[in-house]
Amino acid sequence: MRNIHQIIRYLLYTEMIVLGVFYIGSPHGVQSVTRLAHECEDVEQQVLNVKRDIATLELEVDQWESEPFYKEKIAREQLQMARKNEVIYHYSVN
Repeated sequence: MRNIHQIIRYLLYTEMIVLGVFYIGSPHGVQSVTRLAHECEDVEQQVLNVKRDIATLELEVDQWESEPFYKEKIAREQLQMARKNEVIYHYSVN
């Protein structure tokens, strides 16, 4: 009877060691969980960046719709447009 308990105890210890090694060293073990946690953090940061970009764009759309001066500013700065009889001077710093 004592031998059976020793054998069972030995098998349980062996199983615990094998499962521990498998859990730590396998591709689906601790390393995988850690990697996925880091990927999740990266994706959450990307989501925050996109939300910030969306908020900025929504603000620009609101300005575009509500402020006539903003339309003129964009037309002048980004599209390099001018009113009739205006002269635009371009200069470069060398």
